[in-house]
Formats: sequence, C-alpha cells, structure tokens
Amino acid sequence: MTIPAPMSQREPLQALQALRGVAALAVVLMHFKEWMANFAPGLAGVAQYGYVGVDVFFLISGFIIFHATAAPDARAALPFLIRRLCRVVLPAWVAMALLVFIKPPYLIDLVRGFAFLPRETGHPPYFGHGFLIVAWTLTYELVFYGLFAVALAHPWTRARRGWVAAALLMAVMLCGQAAAGQFTLDATQTQPVGRATTVEQFSLWPLLTLTSSPMFIEFVVGIGLAAAFAWRGGQPFRERGGLITLAGLLLAAGGLVGPGLDGHGPTRAGAFALGVALVTLGVQARLDARAWQGLVAWIRPVAWLGGCSYSLYLFHPLVKAGLQPLASQLGGGRLALLTAAAIAACVVLAAVMHRWVELPAQGLGKRWSRAVSRRQSR
Repeated sequence: MTIPAPMSQREPLQALQALRGVAALAVVLMHFKEWMANFAPGLAGVAQYGYVGVDVFFLISGFIIFHATAAPDARAALPFLIRRLCRVVLPAWVAMALLVFIKPPYLIDLVRGFAFLPRETGHPPYFGHGFLIVAWTLTYELVFYGLFAVALAHPWTRARRGWVAAALLMAVMLCGQAAAGQFTLDATQTQPVGRATTVEQFSLWPLLTLTSSPMFIEFVVGIGLAAAFAWRGGQPFRERGGLITLAGLLLAAGGLVGPGLDGHGPTRAGAFALGVALVTLGVQARLDARAWQGLVAWIRPVAWLGGCSYSLYLFHPLVKAGLQPLASQLGGGRLALLTAAAIAACVVLAAVMHRWVELPAQGLGKRWSRAVSRRQSR
C-alpha cells in the first residue's frame, strides 16, 4: 500500500497553523483581562493565563524554522537571515511606528524598541516590557535566528544541523548563566550578566542577560519535535498520531497540576505548552495519514486566524491603547460591548496588516534572499 505524501508537502501544516491562531488570540484576551474584570471576573480569571501562548509560540518557532529549512534552497545562512528579518522585523517596526502616534514613548524607549533591546537586567524573562508590549519575545526570536544561521553556515546534514543549532542555543545559555554565577532552568530566576541595570540606563547588559534565559530551551524542544515529526519521512508519526495525541493530552493535564500555569519557561507553563503542541502534532499526523478528516472543517477557520497570527500579535496593543481612554470611563454592559468590539477590531486589523504589511514584507525578503543567493552562486 502506498503511503500518501504528508499534507505538509501539499499544503501548510493546518493543525499547527490553527494552534498559532489560538495562541495569538489567547495573548490578546490576556491583554484585555483588566477590562473583563469589570464585567466578567471569571472570564478575566481564565484570560490571565493567555500568556501561555508565548511558550507555545516559542515551541512552534523552533519547529517551523527546522521544518522550513529542509529544502536545499532554504539552507543558506545569509538568505535565511534576510527572510526572517523581513518576516519579523519589518512588520514589528510598522507596529511600533503606528503606536508612536497613539502612545508616544520616551526617546530612550523608542530607540531600544526599534533595536529590540531589553530595558533592564531585572524582571526575567521580560527584562522590561518595551513600549510595544509584545516586542520582548521578538528579541528571543532574533537571537534564535542568529544562532540557527550559524548552524546553516556549514553544509551539514539536516539532522546534524538541528543538533548543532540546539547545542549552540544551550551553550550560549549556559555560558551566560556561568557568567552570572547561577545555573537555573527557571526562566523567572535568571540573574544579571555583568552589571545590573534599570530602565533609565541604556546598556547591552540586559541583552546579554536575556541570552542566558532558559526560555531558549523551548526553541530546542521545538527543533526536537520537528526532527521527530520528520523522522523516516514522517511515517512513524502518522502511524502513531492517535497515541501522540493522547500523550499530549496527558502531558497538558499533568502540566496544569504540576508545575502549573505559573509563569513562562520550561519548568512552568512550558510543560502545558508542550502537551498542547504534542496534541496538535498528533492531530496533524492523523490528517497527513488521511484520517480524522472530519476535523478539517473545524480547523480551517482557525488556521486562517493562524495565518494572521503574527499581525494579530503585533497590532492588537494598538487597538487597546487607542480605546483605553474610552474604556476607563465605562463599566458593566457598555464595557463588555466595547471589549467584544475591540477584540473583533483586533482580528480585522490583523487581517488588513497581514495583507498589506506582513505579506509584502515576506515578498521583499524572498526577492532579496534570492538575489543574494544568485550572487553567492556565481
């Protein structure tokens, strides 16, 4: 019997794309929890855990970067960096530029924001929220891309490339922790590397401290998930998708009990996030095996949201900032209506920005990277 080609070879990883949409929406709901607390405290109590979406994003990022560099034309280091920088940095700069007109920051925060520099060595793993509140996660992403590009700089096999990238991430993290004088797997306990700084000081010490964070372990786990998903052409994963889904459910349930949803990182919300990721990959494996097709109709609308998830993540703070003066004057039913309208506006704005900002940025990255590849091949 001929085993069908994985769905990922014919169309995007729909289940994983849907998970991105859910994770982004969870972060959005978390940032509106203060509004919800005025009319639905129970809903706000659930929404406060939406930060787990960030841990899910880091796992997905590790997975996608390893998965997306499987093709030979995607393995060159410089074109890879160009594609990723255009994909991530340009839309973030647009979001920051627009936010300046809504909520002008101090000059020092503006400079740090556009440079993706953390604000301080304290309050890990955020190290100080920038004026675009979600941008702290992008610094982790950019460090990850830089280290992965180092692994791409040598023509290793795909498996070895994954091992090298994972080893570089762990080595940088451990070197930073050695410099800080404390080894920890708890992302909330990272100690300053070098001189401790505050938000009033402009310094690179916060960036060095960030590189020692255990949050990078989640990228490593994502790379491992991608390697397992692709092992032997994905056949073992497709055959055992049901068991993997069950294992993910058990891990997610266990993660709620211990360590529980108590902050970011592999020893905290990361366990639950890993369980959710395993459930999603188990479902994806069954879809690739042409099973569980009844789920497709449910997954596709959420996968559409996943396609806009980065824009949703970046631009929803602008909606909240713009409506905050009005929200502070309302309560009860009026605030509930405003909250529902604001969340809907976030989704609409995400769709617009995905079409007119994110996709053009990706197109620029592809054209630029192809031009660089042609020059390098001469």
